Amino acid sequence: MVNTPQARALLTARAKPSDKKSWLRYLTSNNALIALRIGPQTYYPAFQFGTSDVDPVVADINEILFRELPDRGSPALRAVDVQRWWLTPLPDPAMSDSPLTRLASSPDAVRAEALRVGGGR
Repeated sequence: MVNTPQARALLTARAKPSDKKSWLRYLTSNNALIALRIGPQTYYPAFQFGTSDVDPVVADINEILFRELPDRGSPALRAVDVQRWWLTPLPDPAMSDSPLTRLASSPDAVRAEALRVGGGR
């Protein structure tokens, strides 16, 4: 997990601090990033970040998950559910590892599994 200043520092593709702040806010508000509020601080699971920006595959799958997972009535719970999906082994025998573990070798399969969560609406 990284806090907000650390997340901004990971966005090296953006030069100006104001650009980093705006980009992080945009990605979070559009459900491309999981943001977890813990007390006064916001944390971001580190796996969402690549070498100079947000991993575009993870961002795409996050958007799918925020749309497809059942709504439990709270944005905070939804973010927890999305993170849990990434870390929990899937019931599909062909994908017995967690989606996060499978991401590097099978991004298309992980994306397809995310679409199946809500029936591919």
